[in-house]
Amino acid sequence: MDALNSLSRVVQIMLRLLDGEELSVQELVSTYGKHAETIKKDIATIRGELLHKPVEIRYSRSERSYRLVGLGEGSADNKFASALVLLMTMYGCRGLSEEEVKQAEGFIVVGFSPQVQQRLKKFAGSFRYHYKPILKKPIFGLVETIFECIVRQQTLRIRYVNILKETQSFDVHPFTLIFNEGYYYMIAEPKDARRVEGNIFRIDQIERYEALSEPFTVVQSGSDFFKPGEFANNSFYMHYGETLTVIRLRMRPYIESYFLAKFPVHEWIAGDEEWLTYECTVAHAESALFWIFSERQWVEVLSPLWLRDKVRDTLTEMIEMYRD
Repeated sequence: MDALNSLSRVVQIMLRLLDGEELSVQELVSTYGKHAETIKKDIATIRGELLHKPVEIRYSRSERSYRLVGLGEGSADNKFASALVLLMTMYGCRGLSEEEVKQAEGFIVVGFSPQVQQRLKKFAGSFRYHYKPILKKPIFGLVETIFECIVRQQTLRIRYVNILKETQSFDVHPFTLIFNEGYYYMIAEPKDARRVEGNIFRIDQIERYEALSEPFTVVQSGSDFFKPGEFANNSFYMHYGETLTVIRLRMRPYIESYFLAKFPVHEWIAGDEEWLTYECTVAHAESALFWIFSERQWVEVLSPLWLRDKVRDTLTEMIEMYRD
């Protein structure tokens, strides 16, 4: 019975705090007939129960009272959950250097109370300790400069090292920034040149950069009007071509979710318990082979026929490679 009465008291106090009441220690002692130390233990229990919430029980020494901070702030719960999701995404993508991922974590949690900040940082602690970044170099300064050039329509001069370790210099008109598979990319059009496949620059491969005072004009309509979102959806591993290709694939149902995650532009065609048929649209059809080969015998290219032939030829080469 004592345990039941204790639980009932704790629940009542918690509900009153959640209702926005400011509860004095004297009133709690009088109402529940308990010593102040018992009330203090009750508050500690309630703090533990609310650890997953973006709220804090604050004690006023001058008033000798408790109140819940964080209530009545609109979408406080969503703000807290958003911070959790951002932390998971940031550490999961591994796209920032160790120093900059710590900075970004600070930006994410800074708007919360010290107690809630501590919870968020504790949640991320193991991810932070075991973090293995893809990028070793800082990129925040370059990202900000590129963004300013995009907004101001200002030419950017870069020295770029491509995957063949060749160094080239460009004056470019930047259109957007895109994140894909652990890396950040700038989509830009070289000055006095038409935008083509080679206009995708991985920003960690930019050695030097300088914003120039020379402005440029962005085409607002017609076939040359650039749509960043559409570009990102149709690019696969940031490979891009002049025309879009529709690929029809037959796959096992248990890899469907992996297909949907990789190809944003897709359409379900048919399916049963054994096989599903989908079409996906990409701007560089051969880049889709990276995913197709990763799924082995669980996916089959149905069309276009030239891509099906490409798969067959590649498999033949691989068989020769592994022949004893």
